[in-house]
Amino acid sequence: MFGILEAGGKISRTKHAEDFAIDRVNHEYTFKELAGLTKKHCVAI
Repeated sequence: MFGILEAGGKISRTKHAEDFAIDRVNHEYTFKELAGLTKKHCVAI
């Protein structure tokens, strides 16, 4: 699969987010993995 390259040859955040969404739909992650990722990227208030 080809990514959208930005300056410096990095794949864009948008492409990464799209790939992650597709992987979720295709059940590439367990519920526990998704819960851990969500917790990791949330800010406690």
